[in-house]
Amino acid sequence: MTVDLVVSEGSSVKALETFKSDPDQFDLIITDQSMPDLSGSELIISDKNGDEIVNGLPGLMLIPLNKEGSGVQMTKETPGFEIFSPYAANRKTEKISVETSDSEIRISLTESYSEATGISVISINANGKIAIDYKYVIQEELNPRQWGMAFRLSEKMQVLKWKKRGLWSVYPDNHIGRNVGVAQLFNDHLKSGLAGPKTNPGWTWNEDQTQYGSNDFRSTKRNIIEASLLNDLGTGIEVHSGGLQHIRSWYHQNAVHLFVAEYDNPGAERFFRSHATLWDKPLKTGDTIEGSIHLEVVTLELRH
Repeated sequence: MTVDLVVSEGSSVKALETFKSDPDQFDLIITDQSMPDLSGSELIISDKNGDEIVNGLPGLMLIPLNKEGSGVQMTKETPGFEIFSPYAANRKTEKISVETSDSEIRISLTESYSEATGISVISINANGKIAIDYKYVIQEELNPRQWGMAFRLSEKMQVLKWKKRGLWSVYPDNHIGRNVGVAQLFNDHLKSGLAGPKTNPGWTWNEDQTQYGSNDFRSTKRNIIEASLLNDLGTGIEVHSGGLQHIRSWYHQNAVHLFVAEYDNPGAERFFRSHATLWDKPLKTGDTIEGSIHLEVVTLELRH
């Protein structure tokens, strides 16, 4: 995607009139909640057809190691659990500044959460590239499972494509950790609880699914080189990374969420804990976490 310049309007009504007069000249549409005369929902990024891609400002996630739980595998019980992907709590945006030029919009946020305080800067370029630079100071101690920034996307972003650096060079074609793959948010199989299907399934484990998506779609993809979330036309958002960041996606409350983690730990599950302990990086009050995320609005082929 290439764009020659950014057209900005101080009035939301005027902006809408400008777009409607010649929509083909625009590849990207950006609005915010403070536009006068029209109400918005924080930050919205849409493609040239007006189809929403991103809906909301990125938010900090500091996910602690979860407790052992009740143990639902290999039982007849299928209890319902809320997805354990909490955003940092009690977000307060203390200051927002917006700078525009012919080629870029730059949004700077000074904000606080219960767990951390800091800043994030969102730079949206005319060529469809988006950079998020963030830095936070920890206010509450925790031993994290993952931390990074999460994005709320259109619920139409139901195809995940990725390329990553794996621990191994070869994986089975249906392995959730394979180095290259395409996954669908949902499939035609019955949804199940966390313990899996109640009857013997005719499909592989990666296609098991809950209300939050399939195992293949929801599982963490570690050390990604690039990963994309796309609608059925192949338009969406792509993460570019050097193999050091990790992504996870899921469906919740009428949206697809994309989490780009700077830190990832195998978790608290008993089978992995002795191994995962070697990866632990506890955060103490006053510690700083920071990262840079590089996104791009893209249109790609939906091939497996």
